[in-house]
Amino acid sequence: MQAFNEAQRALFLALEKLRIKAADPTSAKVQAILDSHRELMLKHGVREQIVALMEWNPALTRKWMEVGERFRDQAFAGEPGAPGPFGPALYRFFIAGMRASRPGQAVRPLVDEAELLIKQKLAPTSKEGQSLAKRLTRVCRRFRLGDPTVWALSTAFIVKTERDGQWLDLDAVQQAPYRFLAEATRQVRVAIR
Repeated sequence: MQAFNEAQRALFLALEKLRIKAADPTSAKVQAILDSHRELMLKHGVREQIVALMEWNPALTRKWMEVGERFRDQAFAGEPGAPGPFGPALYRFFIAGMRASRPGQAVRPLVDEAELLIKQKLAPTSKEGQSLAKRLTRVCRRFRLGDPTVWALSTAFIVKTERDGQWLDLDAVQQAPYRFLAEATRQVRVAIR
């Protein structure tokens, strides 16, 4: 995690410099940094580590992540050329870039569809759920997002939502589509075996 954090800090510093220059989150420079961030997470198995910790002890994992975020903020503030701590403005810029990215655009309709299937009370094992899982698997393969079950579980845990200027963890309802996708992709794997 130390190697990941050091590399991530450099990426976020570059991202912050672009944000200060009012770069568009969809610009090629911003998107290249986000691509590097995804590759870095994959290389260091960050999502797998988060899922393993979540399954072991979610409350402790949440606290561990909070400590890591504080450390990141302090380390970021000490970087030469950094304008200050990693704050809401940079996180908002990062999220805007992620949503605008090709992988972000590819997964958003799948998450929305999972939400719709939940409202229709369809199971992850339903024909529709399994079709959705296969599409997510293809998207994860195409954009190098890693294992689709791990992607969905870790995303439910690490994504935040903005409310009243603060970034908050997703509640159970907001996590539900990701958990649906995780269970659906897990079932697809079982069916293949």
